[in-house]
Amino acid sequence: MKKNILYSIGFCLICLTAAGDLRADMRSASYTASFPSFGGGFGNTGSAHYANTAEMSPAVSGGASSLSYRSYSGYLPSQALSPAMLTIPDPFMVFIDPSPGSDTLQPGTNITAMVTLQNTGGNTVASASYRISNSGPADSNFKPWHVVPSSSVIDTTKIIRYTVTIPSLGESFLEGANNYIEWQVTNNAGAQSQSGIFNIKVQTNDAPSIVITQPDVKSDFVSMAPFIAANITVQFGTVDPASIIVKIDNAAGANIVTVNSAADPAIYNAAKNALSYKYSGPPLAANGTYTLTITASDTLGKTGTATAKFIPKGGAIADLIPYPSPFDPKVQPIIIRYVLAKKSDVWINIYDMSGRIVKGVIEAQGRGPGLCEDPWNGTNFGGAGLANGVYFCEVKAKNEDGEFKRYTSLAIFGK
Repeated sequence: MKKNILYSIGFCLICLTAAGDLRADMRSASYTASFPSFGGGFGNTGSAHYANTAEMSPAVSGGASSLSYRSYSGYLPSQALSPAMLTIPDPFMVFIDPSPGSDTLQPGTNITAMVTLQNTGGNTVASASYRISNSGPADSNFKPWHVVPSSSVIDTTKIIRYTVTIPSLGESFLEGANNYIEWQVTNNAGAQSQSGIFNIKVQTNDAPSIVITQPDVKSDFVSMAPFIAANITVQFGTVDPASIIVKIDNAAGANIVTVNSAADPAIYNAAKNALSYKYSGPPLAANGTYTLTITASDTLGKTGTATAKFIPKGGAIADLIPYPSPFDPKVQPIIIRYVLAKKSDVWINIYDMSGRIVKGVIEAQGRGPGLCEDPWNGTNFGGAGLANGVYFCEVKAKNEDGEFKRYTSLAIFGK
């Protein structure tokens, strides 16, 4: 009689424990108990398990109570039902503070994922693993588990932080919102616990932006041995330095020259995101129409293209362009770049919109043939900074053939 009363009390307490998932906040565990066989009497065997449910960033809305997001921390084997069943002896392993959060777009595919394990039981943690998916949260979409060492250990028995930097082991997150990571931990008793499935969203990157700064297509005045220059940037990630191709074709579509950075790495400066190439082949035909095409890819394989048509012409001064324009004199000077056909004395003057000269940058200074560059810091004759606005740049070259002038606009935009 006493034995039956004892079992009745034990069964009632278990039923109270198992009546629905007992939840606390997002950092707590929920517990369930199941007893599949109670036929005839209380002396039959049963089983129990518990689960902690990661609710911090469920992969599917409303899925926090779904079995997909429960992590089974331990399993109590079948045994004679007794009051000891009321205490589940395995450790409670709760995954908290996952990073990055599913509500934040990551700027690139290089990601450090992190999660903290809080072990409120008595056993210690033996190892942790992670796996990722690029195609949804279903179990079949995940790649194999990888063991990861612990770092930033606060207390090896209670709290451990795990980090992993991806790309790693040939796997990487992709652009878009379909990336997921799941963590798994094993304790020294062999019990395992899995975290929730965390969503990692990566910003979709545009193809590289290519801005051709030379030839001077605005004035349609280009030397017959043009200097090619462009700025190549990507919003996120980096330009593949071996991917850049420069082509010049004539009006009939015949290729005049093709050069690529894989064979000639010197044409691209990765630190400045700048392409520069001096055409050194036979002179282009004066007054002919040519097409410049520049392509570049980022490290994710996306390719951008820019084209420009130009007309080479004879003359003492060619390819006049100031860069960057607009410019902020407090940050950097503007560079006035031009090409001389032969050695000349050069004057560079800056005019305001009314035509009044405000600065002589250089005066009668000797410059050799080819590419020349002279800086200007945005000041007037008295050394004071000029106001924001549009100005005109005059380059005058004088040699035995006479005096030649070229003009272009530039802008000051100080912040």
